[in-house]
Amino acid sequence: MKRALELLLAGVMTAALLAGCGGSGNAPEAAPAAEAAAESGAADTGEKTLNIAIDMDFTTLMPVSEGRIGPDLVGRNLLYDSLTRFNFDTDEIECRLAESFDVADDDSSVVYHLRKGVKFHDGSEMTADDVVFSFEKLVEYQPSEWSTVESCEKIDDYTVQLNLTEPWPLLFQQSNYFYVMSKAYFEKVGADEYSVNPIGTGPYRFVSWETGSAVKYTAFEDYFRGEAPIKDVTLYVMGDPAARANALEAKDLHIAHISASATEVLEGLDYIDIVDAEAVRFCYLGISYKSEFGDNLALRQAIAYALDRDFIVSAAVGSRGAKANDIVFNSQCFGYTEDVPRYSHDEAKAKELLAEAGYPDGVDMGEILCNAGGSPIAEVIQSQLANVGITTTVQVYEDAAYFEKQQAGDFTLCVTRGGSPSADCGSQAYALVPGGSLNCAQYDNPEVTELFAKAAGTMDQTARADYYKQIAEIVQTELPVIAIYEFYDVMGVNTELNADAGFGIGCDYEVYNFSWK
Repeated sequence: MKRALELLLAGVMTAALLAGCGGSGNAPEAAPAAEAAAESGAADTGEKTLNIAIDMDFTTLMPVSEGRIGPDLVGRNLLYDSLTRFNFDTDEIECRLAESFDVADDDSSVVYHLRKGVKFHDGSEMTADDVVFSFEKLVEYQPSEWSTVESCEKIDDYTVQLNLTEPWPLLFQQSNYFYVMSKAYFEKVGADEYSVNPIGTGPYRFVSWETGSAVKYTAFEDYFRGEAPIKDVTLYVMGDPAARANALEAKDLHIAHISASATEVLEGLDYIDIVDAEAVRFCYLGISYKSEFGDNLALRQAIAYALDRDFIVSAAVGSRGAKANDIVFNSQCFGYTEDVPRYSHDEAKAKELLAEAGYPDGVDMGEILCNAGGSPIAEVIQSQLANVGITTTVQVYEDAAYFEKQQAGDFTLCVTRGGSPSADCGSQAYALVPGGSLNCAQYDNPEVTELFAKAAGTMDQTARADYYKQIAEIVQTELPVIAIYEFYDVMGVNTELNADAGFGIGCDYEVYNFSWK
C-alpha cells in the first residue's frame, strides 16, 4: 500500500505549476490569430465553423506528450478517442473504443473488449494492434504516469488486457488520456510526420496547422458515434487574455478562457454566457505544528470559525473564478462528502474557543506567510482574525523564499494555494501526509496516512469513498489546514452555441457534445 500511495502522490503538483484552460511560458503573440479569427467572420455570417481560442500553441499533435493542459486536451479530444472515459460529473466509466471491460477479482488486470468496425480517419479499422502500439508509445513518452501498468497484451484482434503491478484505483481516470493512434500510419510516416499530420478515430479529422496561429479540423463522416453536430472547428492561438476577451466581444470567437476581470464587461453582453469550468484547485490556511501554537486545537477551531469565506472570495478573488468551501477536499473530487464537521462564519463561537484555547484577552500569532499571489487573501484573513482578538502580520516573500519556508513548516500561519490534475480525494494526500509536497503544516496522523494508503490500494470505489469520508472526518476535526475556497476557470461562450455539456475538469471538454442552437 505504501507504493500505491507514493504513485498517487507523484501525480500531483502545486498551483504554481498547474495550468487548466490557461497556459504559461512562451505563449505566441495573439495578434495573428486574432486577425485570422476576425477575417473568418464565422459568428456573423452563419457559417458552421466553431472558433475556439486556446492560450498556447501545441508542440505536437500526437496524443502522447506529457502536456495535459487545456489546449492539449481540447485538441486531442477532437482527433482521438480513448478506450473508456471517466465522467467526473457522475463518477461513472463510459465506454468508448471499448464496448465493455472486465476487472479481475484481485484487481491485477483489466480486459477491454473493443468495438468492431471503428474507423481511423484514413478508413482503416482500429484493432488490438493499434491499442497495444499506442500504449507502448504512451509509456515511451510518459513512463512515470503509467508505471503501475506492467504490460498491454493483445488477446485477439478485438481484445486487449492491461496487466497491473498492483491495484491502481485511478486507472480509469488516467485512461481518459490513453488515446489510440494508428500503428500502420505511424510506421508508414514516422513520428515527425504523425506529429504534424495526424490521424485518429475521433469525431474530427485534421485539416491544417499554421504554427502559432490556428489549427483547423472538420467532422469525420464515419465516426463510430455518429457525425458531429458541428462540422468545422478552428482553434486559434491567443496567449493574451485581453485579446481573447476582445475577440469574444467582437463575435470573432465562440469559446475562450477569460480572466475574472474580463467578466464584468462580457457579462453585460446579451450574446455572451459566462460559464464556470471546474478544476481541482484550492486555497488553504495552514497552521504549522512546528510553531508554538501547533498543538492548540481550540485555537485552530477559533480561526476556522473566524473566517468569512464568502467575503474572502469576493474581496480578494472576485465575483467569478472561485467559491467558498470550508471542507478540506475539493468538491469536484471523487469521495467528496459534506457529511463532516463544518465551520461557518461565527465570530461569537470563535471568541469562545479563543478563550478556551487559553487566550481570553486575545493573542498575537505573528506572521501570515504568503507570496505575492496570496497576499490579497492574507490581508483579508488578517482583518477577520483581528475581529475576534487574533493579531497577525502579513509577510510577503518572493516565491523561492516562500516555498522554502512553506516546505519546512517555518511559519505560524501560511496561505497555501494548490491543485491536482486528478479529480480524486486521494490526490490531496500531498497536503496531509508526511513527505507530501504541500504538507506545509507538518501534519502527521498515522491513521490518516493509513487510510490514504488503503484508498490507493483498492479499486473498490465504495470502499475508497468510505476511506475518504473517514479521512475528512478526522482532518475536519483536527484542522491541520483550514479550507477557504476552491478556484476554477472562467469561460466566455457565444450564445449561438449550445454548450450545456460543460467544460469538464481543467477544460477537458469534448466539442462533439456541443451544437448550434
